[in-house]
Amino acid sequence: MQILVAVPHETFMGIVKSYLTDRGHAAQFASNDVECVEILRKHQTEMLILANDLDGGSDGVLAEMNQDEDLSDLPVVLVGQTPNSPSPNIPQIMLGPISRQFRLSELDCKIEVARVLWRMNGYSKSVSAV
Repeated sequence: MQILVAVPHETFMGIVKSYLTDRGHAAQFASNDVECVEILRKHQTEMLILANDLDGGSDGVLAEMNQDEDLSDLPVVLVGQTPNSPSPNIPQIMLGPISRQFRLSELDCKIEVARVLWRMNGYSKSVSAV
C-alpha cells in the first residue's frame, strides 16, 4: 500500500519507514501540516498515519481532507492522545486512534482494514498486494 506517515519526530519516522518497507509497503513522510496536504494532493495515497501533535496541527489536515472529494474517504489512523473534546474534522474513515506508545504490529491490522476498505469501494486496482 501507499502510506503517508505524518509525524513531527524524525526518529519515529525512521522506525516506521523500516517497518513498513520491510512489509512491502511504500511509505512517504511529512513533518508538518502543509507538507502532508501537499503530498496527499500530489501523490496517490491509500492510507494516512497522522500524529495529533503534527507541526501546524493535525486538525487542519483533517479539515482539508474532509473538504476535498478525492481525499475525504482516505483511511486515517490518528496517533497520540485523543483530544477530550470531539473535533469537527473527524475523518470519514478513521481506523484508530492509537496511543503514542503503540506496538508497530498494531499497524498491520489497521493496514489490512484499509486494504479491505479500498477493495470494497472499488479501488482495488490501486491497492498493491502484500
